[in-house]
Amino acid sequence: MTREDKKGYILILMSILAIIVIGYIAFDLKRSSSYDKATLCPLETTYDSTVIIIDKSDPWRKKDAKKIRRILTKTFNNLSPYERLVIKVIEPDEMKETEIKTYFDMCNPGNKANPLYQNSRKVLIKYNTLFQEPLKKVMKSLTSSTVTESSPILEAIQESLTQNKGEKIKMIIVSDLLEYTEEYFNFYKHIPSVKETIDTLSFTKGRLNSLHVEYILRKHYKTKIFASLKFFKNLTKELGGNFSKRKLLITR
Repeated sequence: MTREDKKGYILILMSILAIIVIGYIAFDLKRSSSYDKATLCPLETTYDSTVIIIDKSDPWRKKDAKKIRRILTKTFNNLSPYERLVIKVIEPDEMKETEIKTYFDMCNPGNKANPLYQNSRKVLIKYNTLFQEPLKKVMKSLTSSTVTESSPILEAIQESLTQNKGEKIKMIIVSDLLEYTEEYFNFYKHIPSVKETIDTLSFTKGRLNSLHVEYILRKHYKTKIFASLKFFKNLTKELGGNFSKRKLLITR
């Protein structure tokens, strides 16, 4: 290979690298400039989503709220730039009826600027004022204990899969997993088959990336909760996701 040939290959390689860099900058600029003003989520590109469902239908001890807060903080710290974070809570409304309330729904704008075209100070201000501070305020109100007469855990999962269109979802649930609604299922009496559940609630397969359960072990319902863990593992598999679990706390 002659010297001229080597120079030619080097120029070709440099040109390819330049095209890749320019393409990445153009893609990142498009993604960061075209976004929903309310959620900060990109409008024209895909992004990952993490959904946290906190079941506050039964009480827990105040000191256990610290464990839940740690889960939220860890999830928050591990978010990728542009990743969407949704926090849903099962709790009573003003009429003491159970509702699935969305406390937070935003994409992480990122706190690090691209030195090629972004201003570090502006990026950090946007991150702090529009994402971090609102999330911190929400987290303070999430870990207090409440009581409701029903626990629509499956409905919260189905709602999350339906609302987050176009993305694979990582889901975290803090609950004893004992589904109870008058309209659908009562796990205290009978745990349905996965097929029955999917057909009844019209679950969409292929949308769930993973389901991680931080489960609350209530001593009086230990056997039922273990059976529920098996059910949710099978449901996750059927929906195309990976299942994992960890015991969060023990109550009476």
